[in-house]
Amino acid sequence: MTTLNDIHVLVVDDNEQMRFLVRCLLRAGGISKVTEAATGGEAFDVMRARPVDLIIVDWKMAPVDGLAFTQMVRRNSDSPNPYLPILMLTAHTENVPRDRRA
Repeated sequence: MTTLNDIHVLVVDDNEQMRFLVRCLLRAGGISKVTEAATGGEAFDVMRARPVDLIIVDWKMAPVDGLAFTQMVRRNSDSPNPYLPILMLTAHTENVPRDRRA
């Protein structure tokens, strides 16, 4: 039987503080196998080196954003696992004038 302790999560974000925050939240929830990557390239290296059960990726990253990274995982012929679950997150906000807010 698989437990949360068995799940390996890869956190991909170009912001070190956000990677730290996500890692802490995962550990607080019982997930202890967490690997971090600052770029999509680093993430692919991790995926090639060891099995990953879930990717949490930031939407707004540079040089490759989360959407492009997800497309690479799904579509590239050299993708280590095109069926891997991916959760995209962002801390990005837009300044919307008060009269346009819902």
